Amino acid sequence: MREIEELMTPDQVAKKLNLAKSTVYAMAHRGLIPAIKLGKSLRIRPEALVKFLEQQEKKSYGIAA
Repeated sequence: MREIEELMTPDQVAKKLNLAKSTVYAMAHRGLIPAIKLGKSLRIRPEALVKFLEQQEKKSYGIAA
């Protein structure tokens, strides 16, 4: 069984990526950033965010994933 890691809030992700919190919510809502809905709260796994950013970096430079 996987160990439970500390999940990030949209506010924490926004600060880390230097984005507006509304942008993080919009990206999660569109399925661009992998997110977990817990009741009315949205949370993001740090490892999922890193993987997402790596994929974006590869796409931006035309490197095959």
